[in-house]
Amino acid sequence: MKIIEVVVHYEITCCTECDGPGYYTYGYYTPDYDMKKVILSILNKNQDWDLEQIQMYEVPMNTPSDDIKKEITDKYIKYDENTYEYELCD
Repeated sequence: MKIIEVVVHYEITCCTECDGPGYYTYGYYTPDYDMKKVILSILNKNQDWDLEQIQMYEVPMNTPSDDIKKEITDKYIKYDENTYEYELCD
């Protein structure tokens, strides 16, 4: 069985010692879960975030290594080269 890991990347601007990029795992979901709802929930939580900060991975359950993760972001979020913006897939 596989699950979907959703990761959000962000910039830290709290102080001079910790400025820089960061990320956290937003959650783990079954493949049949409505991922559009998850993406919209992330964007609703912080109005400064954008679609390009979200990544999704397919992760086999009960595996000891992160090397087995497969990025599947492009199934849910695509980059439109005409408008130069990220958008949700249908």
